[in-house]
Order: sequence, then structure tokens, then C-alpha cells
Amino acid sequence: MLLCPFYTHSERILSSIGYDFRRNTLIQKVTLFHQIQRAITELYYSQKITPVIILDEIRLVSNDVLEDLRIIFNFNMDSQNPYILILSGQPHIRNKLALNVNSALRQRISIKYVMQGLKKKKFKII
Repeated sequence: MLLCPFYTHSERILSSIGYDFRRNTLIQKVTLFHQIQRAITELYYSQKITPVIILDEIRLVSNDVLEDLRIIFNFNMDSQNPYILILSGQPHIRNKLALNVNSALRQRISIKYVMQGLKKKKFKII
């Protein structure tokens, strides 16, 4: 699953992951969180598949969406890792994650990697 969140409302990104929000209610959001967690659990434990969720352009999402992601993917973390979550985007994401409001999510990131731009001398014209 690859998502490009060119929006800032958490309901939109969450609905892209797996639910149709008709109303913005806490019950629907909690239901969605549980549905996503159950789907990941089913894939990992029953089907022996580790889901890989890639969220591209993550720098464009609001801090509320980042907090929602932390809540959604904060299960079974002590014993196993039933999923792989990849947050990608421009370097600005480091600034966003450095904010105190995102410290809980930042602490859960186990691998950080910064890709350097390609240099012209590395290419060979054929």
C-alpha cells in the first residue's frame, strides 16, 4: 500500500488506509483504528505476511495525522513487529518529527535514513 497524503485531515488519510468516513465521530475513528489493527494482525499471525505500509510525502500531513498514525500502529510493539511502516518525504519531515508534539512518534522510529541527491559525475552518458 502506497499513499501520497496531499492533504492534512486525518480522516482522509485514514480512509485511504481502509475506511469510508461518512461523519467525523470519535466512534468511527476508534472503529477504524481497530479495523486496521485487526487487518494487520490477521495478515501477520494467520497468513504469515508482514504488511508493508508506505506513506509518501509525509511532510505534508498535519501533526494530528502523525499522532493518529502513532496510535494506530502502537500495538503488539513489545513482543513483535507485525508490520513495517515507512514514512518518506522531503527533508522537512525531520523538522516536523523534531517538534515536541511528535516526540512519542519519533521515539518509536527504529531506523532513520537520509538519501543524498545524485551527483552528475556519478552518471555515465551512453
